[in-house]
Amino acid sequence: MASRELDRKLLKQIDPSAVKMYARATKWRRVEGDFDGIAVYRRVDDEDEELHIPEQRERPDFTSTMERAVLQFARIEDRLPVSVLNDLLLPPADVLRFKLKSSRAADGTIPLSDAVSLITSPRKALLASACTVIDPRPYYGRAMADAETFIEACRFGQTERGSFVTNFICPLEVIPPKDHILQGSLFSGSVDPPFTRKVTTNLMKSLNHIVESVRDDHAEKVTAPAEGSPQVSANLCEALLEMQPEEQRGLVVVSAQWSRVAPPEEPVPAKVEIPVRYFPAIHGLSQRLRPLDGPKEGTFIGKIRGLRGEPNKDGRMEGETDIRVVADEDDVMTIRVRLSPDDYAVACDAHKAASYVQVTGILQRAPRVHRIEGYKNFHRVGV
Repeated sequence: MASRELDRKLLKQIDPSAVKMYARATKWRRVEGDFDGIAVYRRVDDEDEELHIPEQRERPDFTSTMERAVLQFARIEDRLPVSVLNDLLLPPADVLRFKLKSSRAADGTIPLSDAVSLITSPRKALLASACTVIDPRPYYGRAMADAETFIEACRFGQTERGSFVTNFICPLEVIPPKDHILQGSLFSGSVDPPFTRKVTTNLMKSLNHIVESVRDDHAEKVTAPAEGSPQVSANLCEALLEMQPEEQRGLVVVSAQWSRVAPPEEPVPAKVEIPVRYFPAIHGLSQRLRPLDGPKEGTFIGKIRGLRGEPNKDGRMEGETDIRVVADEDDVMTIRVRLSPDDYAVACDAHKAASYVQVTGILQRAPRVHRIEGYKNFHRVGV
């Protein structure tokens, strides 16, 4: 890419301190001395390679000098200059990518319902991982305050073509140090990683642990983890189940791009692939990790997502209806209930009016779509 393609207004916005941190993290060391407002760095493995970083934005040559630095990073790392520029403009962050691979996603599009799941389900996975970092358990009835704070700080990045990919940007410095979370500042020189890095590495390790345990048919490695192994929660398994591809050859791929200003100090899987054939076993793990209490009756409110009815012998429509509901702790999920002819007609009217419905029954959890058994009191809300 020619240098003229870099936006000079964006170059002007770069924080010199961010460029210095980037340089230190990518094997540059600063040369001691006074160089008239320029910070000079040399490559650790190539003393002939010299980098100049302007100290102040007010310098008349700030933009041109910063542009040369960006192009130099890009050349050495074999990256697009605009990608380096984006890294320098954003706060230090890990990026997690969730990819759904299937023939239906090959053109970069997927059904709307799958797209919704590929946004909400990774959020649940990150929330489960954050809870595990704070207090490892096999199940969480509700999210913890610091975990919610972390989630609120994350950002949804631009989607990518080639299968279907969603990006989740996780800023490194989110949760301030607390007694129950030993955390050093990203820039303090502490060996203890930031809370966000603990969450992202824990998620990748946990996913890899699940895949290896299912592959080797050793479920007990997840349900009764050995010392030093990741504590996997039912919440994480359930988040994965909602991403399950419908095609027999489908695949969910989760990959991590670590912040270049703070690479991990230990080996962590950068990519985990979950074939569709693994999901029945993951469902079994989620059931075993959940508390032993039996299903309880509850009331659910949501909007009609799908009508699957058929005419009965009297010619009236009845049958299965999918409802998108918000359960406890903002848990968005799809439930399926088999409705009588009268209730199915109510569902059709609610669907046409985009109004909410309410139903009471026993929730039976399952991969992707849960079921309501013994339903009653199905009606439109506010009518």
